[in-house]
Amino acid sequence: MSLRVIRPKSVNGWLGVVILLFFATHNARLLSLFGGGDPHMQQQIDVAMSLAKANSTNTLLSTAKDVGSNTTDDVLYKETFQIVVLTMNRFDSLERLIRSLQAANYSTDVVDLVIRFDIPKNPSEEWKARVEAFRSNIVWSAGKVTVSVASENVGLRQAWLTAWRPTSDQDRAIILEDDLEVSTLWYQWLKGAYGAYGNRSEIAGFSLSRQTLVPHKEHSGNRIPDNDGLPFLYKLLGSYGYAPMASKWLDFLDFAECALATGMSVATPGLITSDWYDSLDKRGMWTQLFIYFCYHKNLYTLYAHPSGSKALVSHFREKGEHYRKTGGRDFQLVSSADTWTVKYPGNLPKLEWDAREHPSSPLRSLVLSGAVGYQPNEFKRFVTNLRAHYDGDVALLVWEKAPADIFALLETYNIQAVKTPEAGGKRASPAWFKVNQVRWQFYQDTCQEDKYDLCMAVDFRDTLFQDNPFRGMEAAENGATVLHVYEHNIPMNQWHLDVAKHCKGNNEMLKGKQIVNAGGFGGSPAAFPQLAKWILQDAKKCDDQVALNIGVYGYAFNATIVSHKQGEGSINNVAWGGKFRRDSRNRFLNTNCFPSPAVHQFDIVED
Repeated sequence: MSLRVIRPKSVNGWLGVVILLFFATHNARLLSLFGGGDPHMQQQIDVAMSLAKANSTNTLLSTAKDVGSNTTDDVLYKETFQIVVLTMNRFDSLERLIRSLQAANYSTDVVDLVIRFDIPKNPSEEWKARVEAFRSNIVWSAGKVTVSVASENVGLRQAWLTAWRPTSDQDRAIILEDDLEVSTLWYQWLKGAYGAYGNRSEIAGFSLSRQTLVPHKEHSGNRIPDNDGLPFLYKLLGSYGYAPMASKWLDFLDFAECALATGMSVATPGLITSDWYDSLDKRGMWTQLFIYFCYHKNLYTLYAHPSGSKALVSHFREKGEHYRKTGGRDFQLVSSADTWTVKYPGNLPKLEWDAREHPSSPLRSLVLSGAVGYQPNEFKRFVTNLRAHYDGDVALLVWEKAPADIFALLETYNIQAVKTPEAGGKRASPAWFKVNQVRWQFYQDTCQEDKYDLCMAVDFRDTLFQDNPFRGMEAAENGATVLHVYEHNIPMNQWHLDVAKHCKGNNEMLKGKQIVNAGGFGGSPAAFPQLAKWILQDAKKCDDQVALNIGVYGYAFNATIVSHKQGEGSINNVAWGGKFRRDSRNRFLNTNCFPSPAVHQFDIVED
């Protein structure tokens, strides 16, 4: 077969005073919010009110009356839920949405309401007065009310990106634009969906929408199946009433911040949404960022389409960021009088971008590492970190006389311990070299073709996992052999060149090449015997780091070699010249703004 080295392209103040006023009566006057200010700050007022539960008239605006304080400082609640409403100048629409929210049954749950006003570019006195009136008179019986007003016009995209930032993975919220109306059943359905599917790792969020768009351009005529009113998963989000999973939303917010800061492309091949994003005002479209995020993270949105062509939310398609003129209600709302039964089956259809299911076999994968000579605490760090992101097969090479609690730990986490009589020793000692040889044989023997599609070998001491380590690693087509290797951000140094002089053959090809690190690589099982033979026999007089580089750049392997630049692919070698960004949670990012699945030499980097 032809041999080639491939480098994939990169997917690539006045601040013032934030006023927190707690009200005993809902007609208390607020300080004006319409002075100058830092354009990046929002001035926020909390209207903390506890009102009688769902009165018979269920009005949006009320006359003055005494109410008690109901802040989270006063009462400890078992669970809270947040409704976030995004609005600017469609006051009638906003009031219609609030009335529909008031009509739902929240039982004894604490459901807080957050109203976020974007400010027009040239706000009129009338607009200011209407905001003031709305804020002073809103009634909400299920929890606390918060009203905030932006200090400058931010646009719809930024409104979404600042709408909600969870503080834990257990937080729950739904984000609604003002030209919506919700069914009386929306909260019942959504709360049940959280309970049934809240731990499903492939779900990015839940949508109240009755989705009709098929974004795949070649299959745009496909119809989204109703699934007999039962929940189903679909790759495309539905932004009309979207309830993100907290952990996925935090990941998305970090991604979006990086993507916007770097100006990277968020094009999704074959999807019409990419064309829209290129032609429309990007300040008004946050969804393409999320589509790209789900596209690369293989995430789905959960929907339910009630019977009778009804929906859990109606979109009025009013003139604004999305529409040049008002289009009217899209679907009628489902109600308790309808025959639709809320159910949450365990098995969910998974629709791809063409609104069709594409069953596939799961990737059979194996993580390998030589773990001879390490202490129980080092095993605990590696194992718990890996298992937080990966539930596939793992095999570790372990000294047969290692402490018993190490083997107990591995058994607890379902990790195979391959025992060796070699105890190891200090670096460059004969005992160390012996373990290094055994390590390569261990890789070959354990990564078997009849069991696995892909294997990955990583250094034990200095590898950190931030995602499934096989994210970003692809198997070769048609059963061909592939080897994925990962570069440093520096060319071959003098040490490598000096050592290479004593190795197999003419090694001039190393000059000017980027260093490929031997502390992390992966590929087809068929590549591992070739690696072991090369390291242990053909280049046995050579340091394995240098030997791997000679093998890669000298085309010694009968495989397609995919060489990933630093910051691309599954393993990010961050030391020795590494360039990287970190997100809000201090995770190392690849150049595509996603957390690096595996990070090598994380312990010696300098920020």
